[in-house]
Amino acid sequence: NRIFQVSFIPFIGTNRELSGSVDNKFSFNILAGYSGGVNGFELGGLVNIVRRNVYGSQIAGVANLVGGDTNPFQLAGMFNLNGGSVTGTQIAGMSNVVLDTLNGIQIGGFNNTLHGYMNGVQLSGFNNLTTQNVDGIQLTGFANVALKDVKLGQLAGFANYCDNVDGGQAAGFANVAKGDVNWGQMAG
Repeated sequence: NRIFQVSFIPFIGTNRELSGSVDNKFSFNILAGYSGGVNGFELGGLVNIVRRNVYGSQIAGVANLVGGDTNPFQLAGMFNLNGGSVTGTQIAGMSNVVLDTLNGIQIGGFNNTLHGYMNGVQLSGFNNLTTQNVDGIQLTGFANVALKDVKLGQLAGFANYCDNVDGGQAAGFANVAKGDVNWGQMAG
């Protein structure tokens, strides 16, 4: 554990060859940085790469890549990729990808992809995809896909798809629920 680190690129900085083993409270990466974990704040000109978890805030000009969990905030100009869960808010100019669960909000300029359960909101310009249950709402300009059940609802410019909807679906073209719909469906 270290209070801070500064790097130009991975392994060229204050933590040198130990970069991937060290958890930093404050991490400043001029172009790109690599660390074991962040327990505070990380800022990267282009890319932040974290082997384990981020507990704090992470901001990158292009991308944040985290091998484990992120809590509570992540912002990237292009994309965020998390190997674990995200609890809090995730914002990307292009895309957010979470390989586990989301408890919070995903905002992606193009799309959001979640390979687990969602408790919160997905908001995107083009599409949202969740492979498990959605306990919340999906909002997008084109299409929402939930491969399991949706508890609150889906709103899309073109189409929505899920197993069962405990709430409702509204789309410009079509709604598909393979099972039950409790509130209703509305489409152009």
